[in-house]
Amino acid sequence: MMKRLLKGIQHVIDVFFYNYYLYYTSPKWGGAQSISMVIYAMGMTFAIPVVFSSMSLTFSLGYGIYWWVHLLLAVPIVIFTFKYFRKNDRCQKIIDSKPMFFDNQKLSAVLTVLFVLFILIFFFIALPILGGRN
Repeated sequence: MMKRLLKGIQHVIDVFFYNYYLYYTSPKWGGAQSISMVIYAMGMTFAIPVVFSSMSLTFSLGYGIYWWVHLLLAVPIVIFTFKYFRKNDRCQKIIDSKPMFFDNQKLSAVLTVLFVLFILIFFFIALPILGGRN
């Protein structure tokens, strides 16, 4: 059961990575962005909610922590993301396999955009509520 869940999460991350790859290598960006840029964008997408949740939580509890301490939380997340995708040349395997949700590229792209929008909504709407600043 747990193995299936982890396999499903891995597939979702792979689909998001592939769609980030398609976006950053599109002609809009000049088509020459490196894989490292894609991995960095994935890492920051996962790090942003963690960093701002910790900021919101500490400020709402009344603790005064320097802002750079919160940013240090992003470093291990981005490093883990780099290690995850660079391990055994995982990036190239994902790109070659072209993972999608239900074998539908448009659905995969839409869900990736919705994921990014969810992160942005979390940043601009949920954090002020969590932080007690209505």
